[in-house]
Amino acid sequence: MIRPGFVLGIARAEARLTRRLVRFWVFAVLSVILGMLAYLNFYFIHRFASSMSASAAAINPRYFVGSFGSNFLFLFVIGLVFLAYDVRARDKRERMSEVLDTLPCSNLELVLGKALGVFLPAWAIALFSAGLVQGIGLLAGAPVEPRSLVTFVFFMAIPTYVFTIGLVYFLTLLLRHRLLASVVVLAVIVTAFFATLWWVPFFSAPAMDVTGGYTMQFPSDIVGRVITGENLVHRLAFLLAGIGLLWLSAAIHPRQDDGSKTVRAATGAAVLILGAGLITLQIVQTQNMLE
Repeated sequence: MIRPGFVLGIARAEARLTRRLVRFWVFAVLSVILGMLAYLNFYFIHRFASSMSASAAAINPRYFVGSFGSNFLFLFVIGLVFLAYDVRARDKRERMSEVLDTLPCSNLELVLGKALGVFLPAWAIALFSAGLVQGIGLLAGAPVEPRSLVTFVFFMAIPTYVFTIGLVYFLTLLLRHRLLASVVVLAVIVTAFFATLWWVPFFSAPAMDVTGGYTMQFPSDIVGRVITGENLVHRLAFLLAGIGLLWLSAAIHPRQDDGSKTVRAATGAAVLILGAGLITLQIVQTQNMLE
């Protein structure tokens, strides 16, 4: 049984530590700048070239959240790796592991609390970035479509962050070496990002699209649909995969508690397989549609 009080207490402490890290603010600033540059790039292309080019006219910055969101999330996810890989090492370095090991909380509550403490400051930066984009749009006379911002903040950012934190926690606790785990996660994230752009066939893109930006719709003021049912299933799949990895992280955590590691491992594996199954189903459906 998960007790919310323990989870929230650990999350508050972890969030406080996360906000004090210099690397958190470095990646936050860089991500916001990159996101703003991506948005302004599309804004100026649409503003000055749309009357001469149908392609430029199609790049409507009011709806083009997929590219803006992917650029922002890609850079911040790299920073998130170096925030989440301290799941155990920092406690040992600060000689707090013995204190945490004696707390009357389960490993699952500890892992979920730490994950929530890293997730909330990261998500706050995504909210700030979305508000900044909307402010620039209002000043420029072209406010961003609210549905586009909601898609970025909720359906793109949340699954991306949960999946990344879960993957980092799982590999860090499995390999017992945070540098090695961070290299593996970075290799997976970077390869998946560029594979979605250039290397994999269109029908297999959902498996590589961690941020969700490249499986989103290409909307306009004529067809204002930003996200479809298939997109929601895709984001749900990555969210479930991240939750499954967190459960597996609790199962392999070296801290001893009274919970069953076997039950946690089985639960995490089941949720992870469910997420992978949804992605596989999307790939098969897309391939059948193309055929």
